[in-house]
Amino acid sequence: MTMAFTLVAMLMMAGQSQAGQAAAREQVYRAVLQDQRCGGRGERGARGDRPVLHRERMNPAAQGWWQFAPAPALVERLPAMMPGLRVEFLREFLRINATESEWNVQVARQLGADLVSRDELERMGRSAWVWDAFFARFPSASALVELSQAAIDSDSGTALVYCGASSGALAGRGFLVMLQYRDGGWMPTVWQLVWES
Repeated sequence: MTMAFTLVAMLMMAGQSQAGQAAAREQVYRAVLQDQRCGGRGERGARGDRPVLHRERMNPAAQGWWQFAPAPALVERLPAMMPGLRVEFLREFLRINATESEWNVQVARQLGADLVSRDELERMGRSAWVWDAFFARFPSASALVELSQAAIDSDSGTALVYCGASSGALAGRGFLVMLQYRDGGWMPTVWQLVWES
């Protein structure tokens, strides 16, 4: 009986831990989306105030800017560019983003965002200039936003996420954002620009 109770207690604690991690990630996403650099509000080309998320989460290591622009040895160089970023934590961020994942509609709505898939964007681009079609489909859009999975180090109260926002052909930029947990919430502390158009 004691062993079964211990197992149930461990499973409940694991479930609470996973729920706590999910809530923390949602707070991280909300913190970066509230900033105009990520949410796109007020940026050149923005038409509204509602971000539209790429349904597919972005894997930074699969992007051209990661592979070609600042490489080689970006993993070793980024911590010098982003005070407080540890190489081990950056590697963990890359590890969790190596697995493909998608946003679900419920989380996007809780973040005040709409969703669009790559396939839908490709169809838009076949029928018209992609940005005209995008803003026709999402008239209140502030930007097309790419977010990675957030990595969270509970021990140090640090989070790392990639956010890129575009509102036109030459109106976009992407950041690696480091956040700290302070006063009961996540606060962006370092915005490292990694590309701009």
